Amino acid sequence: AALSRWRSNQEVNSMMLEAEGEAVLAPLGVPAGQNYHPPLQSPGDVALEQVFELGNLEEAARKCKRGVSWKREVQSFHLNMILNCVQLQEQVLAETWRPGKGRTFLIHERGKPRLITSCPFTDRVVQRTLCDYALLPTLREQLVFSNGACIPGKGTSFALDQLERDLRAHYSEFGFNGGIMLFDFSRYFERIPVDRSVQGFARLLSDLRLVNLVELCLGGRGKVGLGLGSQVSQLAAVLYPDSVDHWLVDDVGARYGRYMDDGYVIWPDWDDLWRIGREFERLCGNLEIVMNPRKFRFIRIGEEFVFLKTCFQLLSNGDVQRRIPVEVYRRQRRRVKRLCRLVDRRVMSAADLERSLASWSGVLQRARNCTERGKAHSDVW
Repeated sequence: AALSRWRSNQEVNSMMLEAEGEAVLAPLGVPAGQNYHPPLQSPGDVALEQVFELGNLEEAARKCKRGVSWKREVQSFHLNMILNCVQLQEQVLAETWRPGKGRTFLIHERGKPRLITSCPFTDRVVQRTLCDYALLPTLREQLVFSNGACIPGKGTSFALDQLERDLRAHYSEFGFNGGIMLFDFSRYFERIPVDRSVQGFARLLSDLRLVNLVELCLGGRGKVGLGLGSQVSQLAAVLYPDSVDHWLVDDVGARYGRYMDDGYVIWPDWDDLWRIGREFERLCGNLEIVMNPRKFRFIRIGEEFVFLKTCFQLLSNGDVQRRIPVEVYRRQRRRVKRLCRLVDRRVMSAADLERSLASWSGVLQRARNCTERGKAHSDVW
């Protein structure tokens, strides 16, 4: 019955669009049915009905299926995918949709405990549709260019390459004058208030229903802290200190880059860099962002430093040296030994081990030196 209602609505909508198209195109002298494209609207002007079209929900469901198609919840959803998407569409448009109860578990990443909340598959479909067709197009227009986290076409490689470009540009203009400010936000996701994060999206989205949907995905009003495991939470964390990003890039004019909670500022005057750092810390404090005192530091141009687990150093000839830190090699060797023992006990397949090593080969691409990449690969083996 739901599918029949959707088909009849689609037929009525197509007839209305054809009538509107003939009425609009006639004064312009363009025959209806030919390649006429209406003027593009601003990404933030998109409406809830445009975002949650049935085709968008189906495409989001297919994307969410990647890598988890073996799960029972995913398989049961795709057995009746069209009907399930129609039901989600009706709930979202009627503003009756509510997030399901996720599964919470604790992981330890290099000794750091991280609480992860996994979303039900239907919630992932709704969030993926919201992000792909409303939030991401809007964030592309709003964020500074050097903010590379969670944006399609960017990522870790983009952030590392951007830092290298900034170092080369600084050397060509100022040589070894000035310094670099490195920073890291302490317990970043845990400290972000949901209300202030939703306000950031409210300034970008014209449809209040989309803003309310973002608030539901983030956990509701009055909550402090964004959950790890939600795509909307990731984008909210990318956007939250955007005002500070624009202050550094547009007002100060610094060479600046940020990847989620890690970043750098390059400035040609050492004393001014310290003043910029104090003001930067004050602005972040207004957003309730706390600096990690161990990673918030100032270094001279030409000194070696680590950004996103990659060592950088500007050489005397203006070239930039990139290498993998020694502790990363050691950690990977220990990990490969553990995985090999799992393969010997038939707990893990050899194909999974090969995929893990292929992922490590991707990490080695951060090193520009081919000799170093070969040595690192042989050391791990």
